[in-house]
Amino acid sequence: MFVLPFEIKKAPFDVSIRDKVVLMGSCFSENIGKKLSDHKFNVLINPFGVIYNPISIFKTLDQSISTQVSEDRIVEIDHIYYHWDAHSALSAASREDLIKKLHEQQDLTRSALHKSSTLILSPGTSWVYHHQSNHSIVANCHKVPQKEFTKSLLSGEEITRHYFEVIEKVRSINPQINVILTVSPVRHIRDGLVENNLSKSILIQAVQEIVKRDQKASYFPSYEILIDVLRDYRFYKEDMIHPSDQGIEYIWQKFKSAYFDQETLNFIEEWEKLTRALKHRPFHPGSPAHQSFLKSTAKRLQSFSSIVNVEEELKSIEKQLLDA
Repeated sequence: MFVLPFEIKKAPFDVSIRDKVVLMGSCFSENIGKKLSDHKFNVLINPFGVIYNPISIFKTLDQSISTQVSEDRIVEIDHIYYHWDAHSALSAASREDLIKKLHEQQDLTRSALHKSSTLILSPGTSWVYHHQSNHSIVANCHKVPQKEFTKSLLSGEEITRHYFEVIEKVRSINPQINVILTVSPVRHIRDGLVENNLSKSILIQAVQEIVKRDQKASYFPSYEILIDVLRDYRFYKEDMIHPSDQGIEYIWQKFKSAYFDQETLNFIEEWEKLTRALKHRPFHPGSPAHQSFLKSTAKRLQSFSSIVNVEEELKSIEKQLLDA
């Protein structure tokens, strides 16, 4: 046996293929977000890049709702402009271009929050870095020397308080939005293993308190699945820290069973069959058999057009049809 038995209860609310989903936080958001996107969910994934500490995650949500860019938190490093509240991937060659990019991401996030049924938050650490210029918490250090920062550990009470402050603002524009909270299972070994465990324990404590008090919030145990259930290194990449494709797939299967309604599960099953068909590369693409196969696949795709956008897939098939 390579896994420890662990039953995950059905969540108190469903996530549907017809819904829009916003994901923010650690690389877990990237992994699950890609799975959702690959299965045709309408998703917004980490609009400000990967962010690990919960305070910075909440701050980007807050700023998106208020559509305010804190221009005093822009920093120039080697002629490139960055913002202390965003990942280094969100940068620009000029201050003006960065402000424009940040406003665009805020507008995108606010619009998505308006329309979404579900917000997925996946913090990864309780350790935070304060820039010494004003002692404020940064989302990313942008490779600035560590001597310019001080490091501290958040408390569970701080995390919980900031969550309820921002979720009140989120629900002021979308009262029905549900929240899935999960703790990233990726170990932050640069903090030290003991320090990482302390950090994760604070996150888990805070999330449990949030779920207890917020009736529209649910906890998904991705941390427990990877750390406690998948007790074999086949489920990790070579760095022994990040989940392998096999580990991500296992977590995805558990996520599906916990959150998806029956229509969505049925759709995913059919979509995976279609995806395998679309990946088929024939020896003789012009043969009558393959041309017939393409036409039948196009009809199957069109049957889903009322649920998801299949224009890209249909265009791919059209290019292969000889009589198109």
